[in-house]
Amino acid sequence: MVSFCKRYLNRTVVLIASSGIVVITVCWVVFHAYASHVERAATEKCEAMRPGERKESFIRSLIELKKRNAELSNRFAGQGVYRVGIARNFTEFEARHIVAAAYESSLSFEKNFDITRIDVIKPGVVAKWNDKDALVSYSTNEGAVADFIPFLGVIEVAGVERTGQGVGRFIQEREKDGAKYHVFSMKNISVVRDCCSGHERTSGLDDDHVKHKMDAYRQTMAFFSPEFNGRDLYINTSSCGIPSTEDGDNNMGTRRLDTFMITKRKEFSE
Repeated sequence: MVSFCKRYLNRTVVLIASSGIVVITVCWVVFHAYASHVERAATEKCEAMRPGERKESFIRSLIELKKRNAELSNRFAGQGVYRVGIARNFTEFEARHIVAAAYESSLSFEKNFDITRIDVIKPGVVAKWNDKDALVSYSTNEGAVADFIPFLGVIEVAGVERTGQGVGRFIQEREKDGAKYHVFSMKNISVVRDCCSGHERTSGLDDDHVKHKMDAYRQTMAFFSPEFNGRDLYINTSSCGIPSTEDGDNNMGTRRLDTFMITKRKEFSE
């Protein structure tokens, strides 16, 4: 029904002209109910989870979020432009080594970082991963930045002192209702995809290709400075490990993590 509404809401004028007001009304009700369901899912109380179980649920939610965003973006950009995958045995140290070596490599971005792509259309999380891997989201657009989230850096924290604007409505409403919330920290490692994409765009090492790749390499190395890469991001989550998100502000229906900063932290132990 939801897909039916998406298809026909894009033809609003045609529907109205052909007495389709009832269809539009029904679609509005369906979408309103669907949005309410998503909102409840982020705040519902769950059965007790151990920290390890909650972390696995949090990672699964991250994968589903990135898949959904890529699928929505591809409706505008074309299939396969926005991608999601699992980078095997990923660390920031290894990423630096790959970036340095990839300047003279003819391998693709996916092969350089040993990425297993995830089908963003297929429902459910079908990818397998372990703590040494990372979730990566990127596009094939020139100059696009790939974002890696190492799973080793996903940590549940307790006893945080929150600051900044990101705490906001989510925490206030949950505390008001007496619902329990959890906080996870994670790291985001950014890499300009073209620095490590071999000769995917040109058949030879012409001057423009070399210049473009060097620019991407320099920008990526700048990303590795402490001011950009490796900073801890904090996200409120439900007892089910579902992260708080907000509108992506791109008119495509995507969502982004609602992150905030803290002044002090203590890791949550089993």
